[in-house]
Amino acid sequence: MQMFGEGAFVGSEMGNVYHWAHKDDCNSVVQTFVGHVEPVRCISVAGKSGDTLVTGSDDATIRIWSIKSGVELRQIDGCTQAGIFAVAPDCSMLAWSNYGSLFH
Repeated sequence: MQMFGEGAFVGSEMGNVYHWAHKDDCNSVVQTFVGHVEPVRCISVAGKSGDTLVTGSDDATIRIWSIKSGVELRQIDGCTQAGIFAVAPDCSMLAWSNYGSLFH
């Protein structure tokens, strides 16, 4: 889970990521990011204005999304430990580990 503004991004066991927001005294899903096929283990919001979502899953992929449009911008395959990554706040660097090796 990644808290952001007045809401949160939550990964599911089914591979979806849900953007929950608090509006009108109610919490509801306002956006769903669909693409992963295994549980989502890591989520990060980045970008100069917090406009980019980065997700890592047991399906060995890291995916980069536009929060505004919900569109997947990039998929990085072969990330055996995709639930372990770090992204620079301005999205200039993404680093992840594959069993002891660091990639970026």
